Amino acid sequence: MFLIIPIAVGYSPLEAVIGASIVYMTHGMVACVVFMLAHVIEPAEFLDPDNLHIDDEWAIAQVKTTVDFAPKNPIINWYVGGLNYQAVHHLFPHICHIHYPKIAPILAEVCEEFGVNYAVHQTFFGALGANYSWLKKMSINPETKAIEQLTV
Repeated sequence: MFLIIPIAVGYSPLEAVIGASIVYMTHGMVACVVFMLAHVIEPAEFLDPDNLHIDDEWAIAQVKTTVDFAPKNPIINWYVGGLNYQAVHHLFPHICHIHYPKIAPILAEVCEEFGVNYAVHQTFFGALGANYSWLKKMSINPETKAIEQLTV
């Protein structure tokens, strides 16, 4: 449909392919950034690949493995459909995202009461920087780092 309709209304096949490619690449980039900022970032906890047993209850595991970002930015909240409130989204997937800003403070209060870390990066760029730092940290081979520490 992304190719047939543009061609049917007068675009060339090449223009239709270029247009569809731009749309898919843009969507892919936005989705990648949103999910990287919500899941591949400190202080999100990660499952041990050698032991996939989860000791926490479902809701606690959802909060521990996600990070919210830019909660006070209405443009980002609108643009990503509330996915910047990732923990809230995981806990309440059937609630419309326009309610997430009201649910988040309640969730933060409950998490504090039960000693669960509800992680939030206040700005988009703060989350982006934290994601970059995490990726940089993960790029260092632990064995190489240990050898460098011994030689210093």
